[in-house]
Amino acid sequence: MAGVIRPTSNTVNLGSATNVFKSTAVRVVNSGTTARTITVANTAAPQNGGGDYRTGPTGVGQAEVYLHAALGAEAIIIKKPTDTLDASSAEVIAHGVSQVGG
Repeated sequence: MAGVIRPTSNTVNLGSATNVFKSTAVRVVNSGTTARTITVANTAAPQNGGGDYRTGPTGVGQAEVYLHAALGAEAIIIKKPTDTLDASSAEVIAHGVSQVGG
């Protein structure tokens, strides 16, 4: 992904669930060569500020993001501050970034 980003937090690996310093926009980078699935989970109900990953009339507690196997593959995930990210791999690195206009 080309472009300019503005980091807003330190980095953390996604070997276990973390809210990435309560960031609402998170850049994730695959530092390995294995495809990874990142689980985005709410730890608070939507009415209490948690994410609402709606796939129909009922909200669900989590969603998944696929990160390509290529070394350096990256994505930006928009989430609520209390929502956690978990790739179950320390090869996936994450840090908060500012959102567009932020």
